[in-house]
Amino acid sequence: MEALQFSKCEEYLQLIETSIPKVTQPTDVLVKVLFCGIAKHDIKIIDGELPCRADEPFIMGREICGMVIGLGTEVLVVTLGDHVVIQPMNYCQICNFCRAGTPHLCRHCRIDNALGVYLDGGWAEYIVVPQEQVYKLEENFALELGVLVPTMAILVQGFENIGHIALDKKIIVYGAGVTGFLCIAYLHHQGHRNVIICEPNLNRHEMIQRMDINYETISPRVASLRAQNDPDFVFDLVLDCSTCAAVLEQALMVVNMGGKIVIMNYKPVGLTISLSPFDFQTKEASLIGISTSSFKFLKAIAVLEVLNKRYLTYERIGIKVYTLKCWKEAIDHVRRESVIKAVFRMPDDCTCRKDCKTK
Repeated sequence: MEALQFSKCEEYLQLIETSIPKVTQPTDVLVKVLFCGIAKHDIKIIDGELPCRADEPFIMGREICGMVIGLGTEVLVVTLGDHVVIQPMNYCQICNFCRAGTPHLCRHCRIDNALGVYLDGGWAEYIVVPQEQVYKLEENFALELGVLVPTMAILVQGFENIGHIALDKKIIVYGAGVTGFLCIAYLHHQGHRNVIICEPNLNRHEMIQRMDINYETISPRVASLRAQNDPDFVFDLVLDCSTCAAVLEQALMVVNMGGKIVIMNYKPVGLTISLSPFDFQTKEASLIGISTSSFKFLKAIAVLEVLNKRYLTYERIGIKVYTLKCWKEAIDHVRRESVIKAVFRMPDDCTCRKDCKTK
C-alpha cells in the first residue's frame, strides 16, 4: 500500500510503499482508509513546533474515516462493510483520570498513544486499530464529513465545559479555519445571532458570507482599533479558534466582566503571551483550554449530521481533496492557507478484498 511516512530525527516526509497491516489481535479492526484530513496540527509537527514520535519513522494522519474490511474474532461494535470514523486517541482505563470519567486527560493517550503522532495513522490506504477506537457511521451520513468528527468532538467538549450560553450573550470567534467554521455553524444553528468573527484572510470573509448567516466579519486590525476606542466592544464569550498565540492578548482585552475565553486550537510550543493578572482578576474572567475530547465522538457525529446540508459541504467551507501522490501540493496549500482544509482521498479499490473476512 501507499503511505506518507514522517521521520522527526531524519527530518523527512516521503511517500512509501509498505505492506498492508494485518489483524493480529482479537479486537483489531482493519479499515480501508477512504478520507484522511490534513490538520494544522500535522503541519506544526512537520515543522517541529509540536511534539511527536522521535525514535523511528511513523505514518501521519489523525482524521481518519473509511470502510471496515477485516475483523478480529472478538469485535462487537462493527461488521464488514461498515463505514467508520476512527478516534485517534486510546485510553489506559486504569489511571485516576480514566476512572474519574475524564479519559481525555489520560497521560497515556497524550504521550505515546495517538494515531498519526506516535503510532501509525491514516495517511495510508489501510490501518488497523482496536475496536474501542472505531465508531460506526450510518448509511445516510456523508462519509467525507468523517474527517471533521475529531475536530467537532473537541468543540463539543469545549461547549460542554462552557455550559449554557444564553442567546443574548455577545460572542466573538477568532480564526476562521476549519475549527472556526465548525464553531460558527454550531453557534448559528443554536440560535446565536450576536456574533462577530475576526479573521485576517479576506478570502475567508467571502466564504463566511456564502454561508448566509449574517455574522459581522472583521480583520484583527479593525478588532484592535475597536477594542481600544469602543468601551462596548466586549464579549461574554471569546472563542479562540486561531493558531496565533498573540490573539489571546487581544482576547484578554475584549472579554467582558465575568466572561469566558476558550482556547479551541493548539498554539506552537514555547510561545508566551503578556497578561495583566490585575485586569484578569478584576474582570473575574475565566480562561479554559480544550485539548482533546472525552467520549464525544457519538455526539460529534450527531451534530455533523444536523449541520451537514445547511453549512458544511466541502465546496461551501473551502475543503479541497488530494491524492497521496499530490501530498506536496496539499501540504503547501495548507501551509499557505489557500484552502480552509485539505483532505487526502484514497482509492476505492481494495487490494486485499479477498482477505476481507473475520479472522
